[in-house]
Amino acid sequence: MASLAAEAGIDPRRLGAFLEIREEATAEDLLRLAGALGVEPGELLTGVAWVTDGKGGGEYRAPERGPDS
Repeated sequence: MASLAAEAGIDPRRLGAFLEIREEATAEDLLRLAGALGVEPGELLTGVAWVTDGKGGGEYRAPERGPDS
C-alpha cells in the first residue's frame, strides 16, 4: 500500500483511512488513485450506491470486499 500511496502522492495513513472507510476521499484523491492504478476514475466507484434513510438523508455504501480484493 505504501508504494501505491507514493505513486498517487497520498499519505499512506490517509490512503489506509479511505480503504477502511474511516475517512472520505476527495475527488482529487480518487483521480490520483485512478492514475496510479492505471484505471478510469469511475472504476473506483463500481458498486457504490446511495442508500436513503427515507428522511431526506442517507449514506453511500460500498460492496463488501474480501482481503484479496
